[in-house]
Amino acid sequence: MTDIVAQDVRRRRWLVLASSFYVQFNCGGLSSTNGLFMVEFIKTFDESAATLSWIFTILFFMVAILTPVSGYLTSMYGAQKVVASGAIIVVVGLVMTAFTDSLPLLFLTFSVLIGTGIAVIYIPALSIVAEYFTDRYAFANGIAGVGAGVGFMIFSPLVETLIQVYGWHGTFLILAGLFANIFVCAMIMKPVAKTTKKHNKEPFQMESNTSSQEGSASDTTVSGLRDSSRVNSPDGYTPVQDDEQTPESAVDGEHGGRCSTSNKKTGRNIFSVIYHMWGFYIFPRYPCMAVLIVCMMGFGIAMVMYMMWIVVRAVDIGISRMNAAALMTALGMSSVTGRLSHGWFVDLKVIPPMALLASMFALNALSVLTYTLVTNYVIMVIACVGIGLSHGVGIPMFNVCTKEIVQLRDLPNAIGLIFFVQGTFGGMALIFAGELYDNMGDSRMPLFVAVIFCAIALVTSTAAVCVNCYGSRNKVKAPEREGPENVSTDH
Repeated sequence: MTDIVAQDVRRRRWLVLASSFYVQFNCGGLSSTNGLFMVEFIKTFDESAATLSWIFTILFFMVAILTPVSGYLTSMYGAQKVVASGAIIVVVGLVMTAFTDSLPLLFLTFSVLIGTGIAVIYIPALSIVAEYFTDRYAFANGIAGVGAGVGFMIFSPLVETLIQVYGWHGTFLILAGLFANIFVCAMIMKPVAKTTKKHNKEPFQMESNTSSQEGSASDTTVSGLRDSSRVNSPDGYTPVQDDEQTPESAVDGEHGGRCSTSNKKTGRNIFSVIYHMWGFYIFPRYPCMAVLIVCMMGFGIAMVMYMMWIVVRAVDIGISRMNAAALMTALGMSSVTGRLSHGWFVDLKVIPPMALLASMFALNALSVLTYTLVTNYVIMVIACVGIGLSHGVGIPMFNVCTKEIVQLRDLPNAIGLIFFVQGTFGGMALIFAGELYDNMGDSRMPLFVAVIFCAIALVTSTAAVCVNCYGSRNKVKAPEREGPENVSTDH
């Protein structure tokens, strides 16, 4: 019976990977069309760019606020139920947006409902891959992430064609049909634990994050920080194997470490609920997550800015809308390349994950700066290729780095916390960018802001790499100093 269950999991995990691919295809593709819809909204509504930026700002705020909740709900109820609920919400939002001509209603249907649905489906679609692929996770995560790159390639020209034929109202109705298929994907995302614990044996043992790194203190950039943060955790948390956790312990211990008894004493007040649901307990348990979150905050703000303003910048300098949409296609093609190749490099331990992430921040900043300063279409395409490559490696790499820091059971909450920070500050940056565009009339200004935040991410990640490399060298040298003392004691 156990062999039958193991074979079922082996077969299902490829379907789960395909489902995660499709979710990211839709979410990534929709985000790549923000610039196209921004142009349409400017034509439709007699409002300033700053006011219309609120449509996308509120959407990012909804994603930011609700992704930690999505991670919490995924840990409690599993990816299957959460993704199904999110698919219903986003489809309802898209259908209602297709039938509205009022700007206040657009804030409700597009910003609130679609933002809520995307927040709910995205985190479980990411974390379920880690549950099924305990080995070669970086490669599997890269394949799933290719969905977003393919979305960048397909959605921009597709949506531009649909807008020209059916208008933006009809386009949203067609997009609702694409997102409705995510409900089918949700039915496939059956958790491994629910299948295997009935037989008291797990066909795919959830390996500890440190098992693949024994004998090498510098295999990954964040491994040393991760281990020290667990030992020195202020709540006295002692790591255990993820597959040993029972449903009861998942409820009590998963979101507050081993200090869940204190939550019972305080009666789980509102502050305790926020602390656990939004994943703030991650900071004391894994202190090095603060460094990664600062890096991804800078990168996330930059990403929000250039995904919105690349198309607007091209249209402003006289490039046709179809050619402007083709820039996003070039970005998506190079993003696919980055998402496929990064996992191979990581699994072969060619370069530490955080070092690879830092190099992508540098490429991203240089490419966005080049795109901002030039008006030649060919050079703009080359710059978009660089942006897409750095984007394609950077987005899935933060999942890999997060998984190296936290345990599998904390991964949904950790990813949700990063999205919370990214979306919150990214939404604020969009408002600022809209004001810059209105006051200065120059679409380069938001892109300059993106370059600044990419530089912040680069400086922070480079500092993290240097600190961790220094710590890794000290770890290697320590046993050599203690060796002679141990020998003399034995004799």
